[in-house]
Amino acid sequence: MERAISYRHRYFTEELTIQKAADHIHISRNYFSILFKQYSDQKFINLLIMSLTFELIKQVSC
Repeated sequence: MERAISYRHRYFTEELTIQKAADHIHISRNYFSILFKQYSDQKFINLLIMSLTFELIKQVSC
């Protein structure tokens, strides 16, 4: 899961999907969703939304 999260941060400008994150760590999309929820106690989409919000705030603040 750490690899999937770091992948998200590294490729922020690219459109990221659950499928791309799952492919990156070589597991199925469904299994990724289950593991991510267990690991982080949140859905992957929440991470994407938080990342996007953070980046937008950084851009507005500059």
